[in-house]
Order: sequence, then C-alpha cells, then structure tokens
Amino acid sequence: MSAPVTLRGIVKDNVYKDSNGHPKRIVTLLQKNNHVAYIEFRGGKMDLLNLVEIDDEVRVVITVEGKLSGSTGVHYNNLVAQNIT
Repeated sequence: MSAPVTLRGIVKDNVYKDSNGHPKRIVTLLQKNNHVAYIEFRGGKMDLLNLVEIDDEVRVVITVEGKLSGSTGVHYNNLVAQNIT
C-alpha cells in the first residue's frame, strides 16, 4: 500500500459492484486537468458516500494498491478511498 494522496475533482458517477463477494462502490472523479480517476470505496468506507451527490466537488484521500491477478497474470492498480470531504 502506498502513502496517502489527495485527489480533487467532481463526482460524475457512483456505482455499486460486487466482486466475488466483496462489495464496493466505484466513484468516477473528473479532475481539473480532465483526467478521470475511478476510486474504490470498500466496506465501511462506502458509508462515506451517503452525503455525496453527483456533480459535488470533493477531495478524496486514496492509497494505491498494486496487485497481480492470480488467474490472468495481469498487473493492475486500484485507487482505494480512505476518506472523502
């Protein structure tokens, strides 16, 4: 896990997903430079989204989790939310 980083942007989407019994919400964050970040809110962190609406400007503290898929061998990074304001 990486050191925390803060991203700022506008919430454009908030979608529930269940990945092999692991529920999460994926928030699409449009940043000022028109970059898009897809941020995972897992477990109790999903409750942080109860006060957030589409088009709200927010700050999200994230950590980066790099993983290697055991089934496909693909390397990928997850942006995992720690807090949102």
